[in-house]
Amino acid sequence: MKVVPRPPPSALAELASWFGQDFELIFPDLDVVGVARIHFRQLTAAKAVVLRGELLEFLRKHSEQPPGVLTRLWVKQGVQYWPRGLDTRATLKMFLDILDERPASAV
Repeated sequence: MKVVPRPPPSALAELASWFGQDFELIFPDLDVVGVARIHFRQLTAAKAVVLRGELLEFLRKHSEQPPGVLTRLWVKQGVQYWPRGLDTRATLKMFLDILDERPASAV
């Protein structure tokens, strides 16, 4: 069997991977925002800048999409668990706000 190298995942795909199928088992007391905060704290300053840019670009690119379509596009980034009825656009914008709150020394 030949192993074909894959490029490393984007910062956005890495964030999406935090919302895996076992999300509720691993993080029973946290919502998606709480888990995103954990991920953001683990990022280097450079990675946080890259993630912010990718997240902003994702939202800009899909700004005209209806809510259901935007959620499906977000899931395609690698999300396996996303609560039904959650406003994806508002939540992703909240992620941007949280990234913007990082201390200057962390960015």
